[in-house]
Amino acid sequence: MDSLFYLALRYILFHRLKSSILVLCVSLSIFLPLAGKTVLDNVEVELRSRARSTPYVVGAKGSRFDLTLHALYLDVAPPETIDYAVYRMMREAKPGNVIAIYRNHVIQDGLPLVGIGLEYFEFRQLELDSGKWFGRIGHCVIGSEVAKRLQIGVGDKVLSKPGNDVNLAGATPVKMEVTGILKPAGSSDDGAVFTDLKTAWVIDGLGHGHQDIEKEHDPNLFLERKENAATVNQGVVPYIEITDENVSTIHFHGDTNTFPLTAVLLDPRDEKSATLLKSRIENDPASGLQMVRPETVIGQLLSRILKVKTLFDVGSVTLLATTLLFLVLNTVLSIRLRKREMTTLYKIGCGRLAIFGLFLSEYLIIFLVSLLLASAMTWVSVDWLQAVVLRAIR
Repeated sequence: MDSLFYLALRYILFHRLKSSILVLCVSLSIFLPLAGKTVLDNVEVELRSRARSTPYVVGAKGSRFDLTLHALYLDVAPPETIDYAVYRMMREAKPGNVIAIYRNHVIQDGLPLVGIGLEYFEFRQLELDSGKWFGRIGHCVIGSEVAKRLQIGVGDKVLSKPGNDVNLAGATPVKMEVTGILKPAGSSDDGAVFTDLKTAWVIDGLGHGHQDIEKEHDPNLFLERKENAATVNQGVVPYIEITDENVSTIHFHGDTNTFPLTAVLLDPRDEKSATLLKSRIENDPASGLQMVRPETVIGQLLSRILKVKTLFDVGSVTLLATTLLFLVLNTVLSIRLRKREMTTLYKIGCGRLAIFGLFLSEYLIIFLVSLLLASAMTWVSVDWLQAVVLRAIR
């Protein structure tokens, strides 16, 4: 048997081009089903785990999928907002832990900027790697992936951008100071920037401060300046920066109850409390609200993905069958081309079983090499493919 493996290995090494084509074909026929199953299994586990950790979400009526994915992953902003009064109503009802979320803006590279309360970090079991939690308007905490991607740390600044092109006129870019960096959590929180709700509302233009014009010396800031009066050119101010010196001047106009949120998370103290709140919301059609259970919604989403997976399985089986037919054709042609070689082996005492063992050894070596190559390709690409699938779902 060792001699057969030796002859088979020498033949494979001598016919490098033919052997490489065989290895590539077999590797791909193994890689696609293997990587597909691994990615879909990982996506299912990741989606269900994140959904299970978020018992209920309240938001504007519309797509329950958009609302759920927004609340779970923060990189999708729902088309509609709800009033801050909804959050206050839920707090007064005391059904459990209630957390407000407002995600309508981004920073550079399109990274999500999320306005939340500090209770969100405890709810998600997020911890600081360095620095401290934000303590006032204009501060922010960033995820580990944000810090790595932008090469920034505690004390650096990030600038907000509008999350969409709908309300560019009302948006006010704010330069925020990074006060803390989160430990890697292996979730979408790693790729987000967190600030308080008031900072997010300042970016919306709902709140602002006032500059002390007498202390300003930049000539570009003024259209006209006289001894007792000055006309300010606000068009040249690219952003506002909230500091310890001017934070006391920040104030808001209008009724805070009407200020926007994109979702409210609920971790109920018991199912009865959640049921009563859901009944209250559903029995008031004029509220324009919906209350969804992410685990149920994600289950429905996964059931649709599994339908697509069936088509993928059919394609995988077809690919495997095609590869087997290709190997059979290669064997038939190889036997004809190697007829003189087979005759020589037969004349020196090799029986038909030994010749069959020679071909079997060649294909066994090719299969083992292909399996190793397919496994390596899966290991290298599975994280990237998983990220692509998750982005497509969201």
